[in-house]
Order: sequence, then structure tokens, then C-alpha cells
Amino acid sequence: MGLPLFIGSNKCEVFSYLKDRLWKKLSSSKHRLISKEGKRILLKSVGQALSTYCMGTFLVPKLTCDALEKMMNSFWWGSREEEKKGINWMNWNRLFVQKEDRGMGFKNLHCFNLAMLAKQGWRILFNTSSLLAKYFPNCQLHAG
Repeated sequence: MGLPLFIGSNKCEVFSYLKDRLWKKLSSSKHRLISKEGKRILLKSVGQALSTYCMGTFLVPKLTCDALEKMMNSFWWGSREEEKKGINWMNWNRLFVQKEDRGMGFKNLHCFNLAMLAKQGWRILFNTSSLLAKYFPNCQLHAG
């Protein structure tokens, strides 16, 4: 399913495949001349959805989330990573603001990762019919 089997001490290296997959999707030559609305849709449907399954299972390092956001920012403002050219006219954090509040509505990937893990923890705690609750009735969740 694309998830790592073993996670060692260097988590940034383990989750580097997310950066590779995102860069492969965004660096295609057919995406260079699309409109801003097309870029927004592409970033939301590919860039932010690419790591959703992984983020629902693992705590992805903040450095990896920042690198993914940097790639999306470069794509949004039209600069290409191999050229190291282009001006990012606005900080990526300002683009996280919801569309109703005059932002672009992009997700903060680290906060999204924490929310997905909290959702899984909630299911484990309150779904008494799950297999985890059946086989481990006395288990407790501990914050990292």
C-alpha cells in the first residue's frame, strides 16, 4: 500500500518517498502552463491528498512536512526546483487561510497529520467493538 514496513531512527529518510512522489507529480512538463485555479486544484487533489493515507497511520517528521510544503509553494509561484529561480510573493503559511477569509484554503500538513492521528486515537478509545479493543482491553494510548 506504499507504507514503510520498518521505521528506524532516521524517520526523515524513511518518509523521503513522499517527497519523491510529490516532485514526480508536480514536475511534469504538462503542468507548467496551467492557470492559478488549475494549480490550486492540482495541489489540493494531488499534493495534499498524496500523503493522507500515510499521515493517518504514522507521525511524519515536521521536516518532511515542511519540505513537502516548500515544493508545493515553489509549484504555486511558478519556480522550478532544478532552476532555483522565481519569487515566492507570499509566505506559504498565509496561503493556509480558509477561502472564506481571503486565503487559498491549503492545509498545514503537520497539523493535518496530528489531526489524522488524533482521529485514529479517538476511534481506538471509543469503538469498543474493534478488534484492538477485543484483544487488548487494558491498553492505553500515550502521547509521543
